[in-house]
Amino acid sequence: MSNDLKNVFRETAGEFLLELEEALLQLENNPEDTAEIDRMFRVMHTIKGSAAMVDLNDVAQFAHTLESECDYLRQGQAKVSPEIIRLALKAHDCVSSLIESHYGGPPVDEDHLASVLKQFADARKATMVQNASEAFGYERTSKLIKAIGKELASAKKHPDHEKLTSSLGQKFTFLYYLLVIQNKESAAEFLSKLEAVFRAARIERNVLPAELFELAREMLDEVDEMYNDSGEVDESDFDPVKIMMAMQHPIELNNRLNVLAEKIQPCADGAVKAPEIHRIKIVADERGPGALTGIDRFEKTLARLGTVLKMRTKNA
Repeated sequence: MSNDLKNVFRETAGEFLLELEEALLQLENNPEDTAEIDRMFRVMHTIKGSAAMVDLNDVAQFAHTLESECDYLRQGQAKVSPEIIRLALKAHDCVSSLIESHYGGPPVDEDHLASVLKQFADARKATMVQNASEAFGYERTSKLIKAIGKELASAKKHPDHEKLTSSLGQKFTFLYYLLVIQNKESAAEFLSKLEAVFRAARIERNVLPAELFELAREMLDEVDEMYNDSGEVDESDFDPVKIMMAMQHPIELNNRLNVLAEKIQPCADGAVKAPEIHRIKIVADERGPGALTGIDRFEKTLARLGTVLKMRTKNA
């Protein structure tokens, strides 16, 4: 690995650690500041990825564990406490020491690193929000994935493909937002093009090629695997060859989807045109934290169907 790249990493990591320190100082004054919690998560995510690129795998693994802990805070499943802030500052020092140990600094006590991570996890567990994902949790998402898989498996023998496409279009859109709300960014991003294809087919009554239903089953399996990924890593997970192989299959599936999307035929009798203006009244309760809350949840959902005007909320 080039010394120049390692030196660049050392410099930029120092800047990110300073940013982490600033975020923690802000959280001391306002523990519910979601922007600073996001900032804390992004710092760990960036250091993890950058360290792996320059083969500082011990730094990457430590940062990855912290990133996973911060993700609980980011999703609203746990709350920032004074103890978490104290331990995050200790973890900040651990990351700094780990990095410097690769540049002539003293070796780091691995038992101390493990102790800090355990204390951080214990502090996070003590602030966990009960039933935080009650409305949009693991069980609901898993059931939906199975239901979609069952419908896709019936595609060849289904008597009404328009009805099947409509049902799948609704389910894929719902699944997409379940993934977004639970911060499963990789799975949501991978699903987004397939969801858009089925959504358009449902609205415009397009005729989907039979091969697309088979491909959708393969892509759903990939989504399921991404969704159930525990996030735990070992040193081999930072092997560039392994990373490229893991990326290759999703890329191949998306390439096949792009080819099949070109074969989609419009409905023979033409789609029924909807009125250009709709007025929609939504009455809803917030039932748990997530990546999308309040107005954002509805604006981002409806924006996938067309232009959305400014929304208002009315407190109960």
